[in-house]
Formats: sequence, structure tokens, C-alpha cells
Amino acid sequence: MRDVRRPVITVVVGVAVAAVVNYIVSSFVGDIVFNAVRIAIAFSGGWLIVSAAHKSLWTAAAVGPLVLIIDHVLLKGGFFVLADYLWPEAAQGQGLLAAGGVLISFVMFLPIAVLCSWVGGFTARRKEQHVEAHP
Repeated sequence: MRDVRRPVITVVVGVAVAAVVNYIVSSFVGDIVFNAVRIAIAFSGGWLIVSAAHKSLWTAAAVGPLVLIIDHVLLKGGFFVLADYLWPEAAQGQGLLAAGGVLISFVMFLPIAVLCSWVGGFTARRKEQHVEAHP
């Protein structure tokens, strides 16, 4: 468990930084930057799991969903649920519906998140084996 701690901390800190960037630059450009950073976090998390922690590609593939759970489900979905209960007039009764939409989009984008982190782990494994694309 100790060898996985550094990659997990890196992923969690990366998600927090990406969330702050998205909050500061809340526009179309902010959304593009945020999703690019989310992909980079999933890729680098998969890379770290394989290269630093010496875990399998299956473990590396779990990093992408971890990023989505922390950022998308817990932070964004949790905010919608809290808004529905704490500020019902601001949420206009749509907080729980928005949280349900977050869960649906989580399921929808789960394969992409798995693929991004798996590719990071696969790239790290190929780099460790010194496999070149061309002979």
C-alpha cells in the first residue's frame, strides 16, 4: 500500500488543482483546459502506478475512474445535492436532478477515463521494457 501512496496523492492534488483552474477560468476555454488537465492526470496517474508503484495495468486503469469519482461525482454531484438542501431557492428544485445527471455522465464517460489511465500505464510499461516503435 505504501508504494501506491505517492501516485494516489499526485492524482488527488492534480484533481484539486484542475478544479481550482476550472473555477477561476469558468468559460468555454476553462472547460477545455479542465478536461485536458483531467486527461493528463488520468494518463500520468496510470503511468505512475506502473512505473513507480510497479502495479499492473488493471490497477493503472482504475486511476481514471478515481479521478472522475473525486472530481465529478463527489465534488460536482455533491455540490448539486448540497445546493438542493442548503439553497433550495437557488437550485430551484433541480439540484437532485442535476446530481442524477452527474451520475449518468459518470457512467457514460467511465470507459474513456479507464482508457486514458490504461494508456498511461501501457506507455510506462513499454518505456520500462525499452520497446521502440521502430526497429
